[in-house]
Amino acid sequence: MQGMNREQFIQLAHRHTGMAEQDLQNIKFRDSYGFVDVVNGRAQELMRAMNGVEFNGERLSVELASRMRRKNQRSRVG
Repeated sequence: MQGMNREQFIQLAHRHTGMAEQDLQNIKFRDSYGFVDVVNGRAQELMRAMNGVEFNGERLSVELASRMRRKNQRSRVG
C-alpha cells in the first residue's frame, strides 16, 4: 500500500463495496501496510472485495489483523 492515504482508501473501499466513510474508522497507514476498523460486521465483505485490487501497480493483500478489537462490533483489517 505504498503511497496510499486515508482518502484514497475510503474512495477505493467505497468503489468496491459501497461502504461509507463512517463504516471505516481508525484508518492508519505505515510504509507498506495499514489498518482500518470496520463497523457493522462488514470486515469479511471488505476483505473479499479489496483483496487483489490494484493500487499504484501493486495488488492489495487484505486480511484480518492478528488481534481484533471487539469494541462496538468493529473488526480490524490490515
